[in-house]
Amino acid sequence: MYCTLALISLYLAAVRAQQVGTSKSEVHPALPWSKCTKSGGCVTQSQGKVVLDANWRWVHGTSGYTNCYTGQTWDKTLCPDGATCAKNCALEGADYPGTYGITTSGDALTLKFVTQSANKNVGSRVYLMASDDTKYEMFKLKNQEFTFDVDVSKLPCGLNGALYFVEMDADGGTARFPNNKAGAKYGTGYCDAQCARDIKFINGEGNVVDWTGSTTDPNSGKGKYGSCCNEMDIWEANSIANAYTPHPCTPTGQARCDSTTSQCADYCDQPGCDWNPFRMGDKNLYGPGKVVDTNKKITVVTQFITNDNTANGKLVEIRRLYVQNGQVIQNTKSTISGLTQYDSITDQFCAAQKTVFQDTNAYAQHGGMATMDKSFQNGHVLVMSLWDDHAAHMLWLDSNYPLDRPATQVGVPRGTCATTSGDPKDVEAQSPNASVTFSNIKFGDIGTTYGTGSTPTNPAPPTTTTTTTTTTTASNPSPTSPSGSAPLYGQCGGEGWTGPTTCASGTCKVSNQCKFISDMVEGCGPEQAKPLHVITTIPCRVMHSYAPIYTPNPYVYCRDGHPLGILSKRRVDVNPSKIAVNRESRIPPFPAFIIHLPPLNLPYIMVFEYSTDSSVANCMSPESQGHTLPYKELDSSNWLPVINEFQVLIESDESVYHGFTEMFQQARDLPGVSSARDYKEMLQGINYAIQRAPRYERGLGEYAAFGIYCILDKVMCTPAGLATLANPLVNLQFSKIFDVWTDFLSSPMSRLVLTDDTGGWFGPMALEDMPNFFETYLCDPNAPYCGFQSWDDYFTRQLRPGARPVECLEDNGVINSACESTVYCIANNVKERDSFWLKGQPYSLRDMFHDDPFTNLFVGGTIIQCYLRAFDYHRWHSPTNGRVIKTRMIPGVYFSQSPQVTNGSRIDPITSQQFLTAVSTRVLVFIESDNRHIGLMCFMAVGMAEISTCDLQVKSGDRVTKGQDIGMFHFGGSTCCMLFRPSVRIDFDCIVGDSITVNSIIGMISI
Repeated sequence: MYCTLALISLYLAAVRAQQVGTSKSEVHPALPWSKCTKSGGCVTQSQGKVVLDANWRWVHGTSGYTNCYTGQTWDKTLCPDGATCAKNCALEGADYPGTYGITTSGDALTLKFVTQSANKNVGSRVYLMASDDTKYEMFKLKNQEFTFDVDVSKLPCGLNGALYFVEMDADGGTARFPNNKAGAKYGTGYCDAQCARDIKFINGEGNVVDWTGSTTDPNSGKGKYGSCCNEMDIWEANSIANAYTPHPCTPTGQARCDSTTSQCADYCDQPGCDWNPFRMGDKNLYGPGKVVDTNKKITVVTQFITNDNTANGKLVEIRRLYVQNGQVIQNTKSTISGLTQYDSITDQFCAAQKTVFQDTNAYAQHGGMATMDKSFQNGHVLVMSLWDDHAAHMLWLDSNYPLDRPATQVGVPRGTCATTSGDPKDVEAQSPNASVTFSNIKFGDIGTTYGTGSTPTNPAPPTTTTTTTTTTTASNPSPTSPSGSAPLYGQCGGEGWTGPTTCASGTCKVSNQCKFISDMVEGCGPEQAKPLHVITTIPCRVMHSYAPIYTPNPYVYCRDGHPLGILSKRRVDVNPSKIAVNRESRIPPFPAFIIHLPPLNLPYIMVFEYSTDSSVANCMSPESQGHTLPYKELDSSNWLPVINEFQVLIESDESVYHGFTEMFQQARDLPGVSSARDYKEMLQGINYAIQRAPRYERGLGEYAAFGIYCILDKVMCTPAGLATLANPLVNLQFSKIFDVWTDFLSSPMSRLVLTDDTGGWFGPMALEDMPNFFETYLCDPNAPYCGFQSWDDYFTRQLRPGARPVECLEDNGVINSACESTVYCIANNVKERDSFWLKGQPYSLRDMFHDDPFTNLFVGGTIIQCYLRAFDYHRWHSPTNGRVIKTRMIPGVYFSQSPQVTNGSRIDPITSQQFLTAVSTRVLVFIESDNRHIGLMCFMAVGMAEISTCDLQVKSGDRVTKGQDIGMFHFGGSTCCMLFRPSVRIDFDCIVGDSITVNSIIGMISI
């Protein structure tokens, strides 16, 4: 939720105590809900109940009825400190309808705004309980759909009837915090992405330290600590406006933050990445009398879509639709320039939205969808509330906000409410009878939770409803959208599909979906009896064009990656339109595919299609050799959809078009031969590269995994390239492209390069660059692909125990290497801000830290920077013993190079290392060392080029020891820095150019 839900009970000292009182028994109101599946339909969960949040309850001393908290003040006798307060205070049961205006009827829950009994209560917050009455119901949202009915007709400007999920403990915290005896039964353990500091008890202790009363709410205040966790706002709404918003957080689960540091501001993405239809430009979708009419009950559907339509897949999209009057109403596309291709929440949408609205992209800094994915796997608690906003008067939801920006600026208008509306004293006086009703809650498989007929088959909509859109054209539905399968990888067919019945060129139909040929490859076959794929559906079949590229070797041997894993024998003769397969007897014990072809580059990937009357084999193009890719004959008909989308961007945006044209023209004056001569050849090359895993190539060293880098190496160093590749729209498109490549590199199909062949990563030449590989890393030399499940699994391989012992583990005066790397630079007296793009690339701390508040602490200090080659170990280890104070993810530009660096006949990315620390994606880990002479230091991991991803494994507050795994790089090249404050004197045990192993000594503190 955008602003913290204020405490609003009057006179009752409503707080969450940790003991259980005896004055009133706790009886939870019933609220049945439904679980839905494709096979079994919807089944009512009759045991459903709700429980009131503990912050609203009466809390008193355990030995009597003295309030532990009255108005804005803690009782100093009962609560001299947090731990004692938790032991001395008891929490009472609740009179739900009489005191709090909470009623249930059938499957409906109504929350009243103001309830006047003996005392006045304002608003409430409740949670859905599990069947045993001592735990919250936990929801795992990936590849699922959540649906409910809501009546907001009685909610004016300034109120918020909210339904959302948070990553609370299922038991309310009793297992983790022994002082908490009340638990979920009494509504304990709340957390959200605002890191609410008005919570009275956090982590089993009273939040009494530095407690300060609110200036606008006579019964609320804030303490030193806040309670933080990942939050998914399904519905924040009144009758004027609505929004749904993911809020990723760095910590896993509920975590306490300390406001005396920056934790409460840094732990979570507090604004979130919101979709408010009015803010996105559609002013006619939602409101009284509009397409979604808030005078009537609304069915709200939210879908959590993964890349493979399974609960184990990667969360990629959160989609919204509505149902009203028997009609399915799709969310409409944004009409805001730069956002018109979006109608749902994705990482790409969030990046574009933050750029267009000129907002800080805290969503990406906290991990975006990847963070929400991990959080959803842990399970979330369902929260329903009604509240007013003492902090911002709910203007962020239904008016113009922020107020310091002009109302004409895109992103500022969020609803039609006046900027003077929403003051709680006015809302409470004018609308005391306001209420919200939630009902008909359903959760289950996508496509099963809404409609009035029989349970629909995913992803078709219910047969009893029709689909309606507003005047703004909606986008193609997602793969699991209720309106049918969409063109994922050129997809055709699929349940509910009403589009083309044949697949796009370059794809092949398998199990009602079109698959690119490279997506199908997983070796030459799992069995000796038949090839890998048998395809009997002919209409969508496609043949790859035959394009010979000559080399002396006339044969291709296709096997599963292990020396003894050869499968069966085939002889294949080439025909320009068809490759006929002639069966031959198998040759035990080591049969092989022997494919007779015209002279071709190696290696070829073979994919077999079997029809009922003939046999067909498709050959993919050879892998790249050096910096030259075999894509010179342009054929955009076989491009992936994401590449076609890139072409549209270039050719439809005048500034982008001129930028790409100019940078290729400027590159002609630089030394060396370009892999692409213009943007079309660039797109052809990228299309080729992202359907393959990087191959080993002798001599490329640190460039080995940089397929796309080799296409852009020269243009990156041109003035036009520097500007164009930093364009947010271009960077966003590269993000989409890398999502496709990431999926491939994380799949079993990417293992084809994990062989002992020439060009394989376990071949003789590769192992010369990685001596003692099998003794050093966790792997199984006797298993196919050495046991690795994907290229990324290989790239992020782990060390065998004892392979890299931690030197001087107990000596806090010794600094250890954080990465297996090569020393690039050691710099002293680093400036706060410098011209990092000029010759010499001086470090610029303000740019490196992206204006972090800790920047000034390191001005004048020391930096040691090292770079990692493709062959190196890519995990990061803690260089010191200490505590993590703060972590931060800073998004950057994918392809950028210092305009000053060339090296002979080609551009050298290694000489741009310092420049990249200020512009590339990077992670900051601030560690307070146990050695007071070191104090606060910073480890910085920088992802270079391609899809190099920084994956952080620790969070603020964690204890770390030397050699502890704290994160890793995925997929591509990388560099790292350690930064020390100016008071720290270090005697380094290494010099520039030294190769250093992880956990080894790199320096000692000089006192």
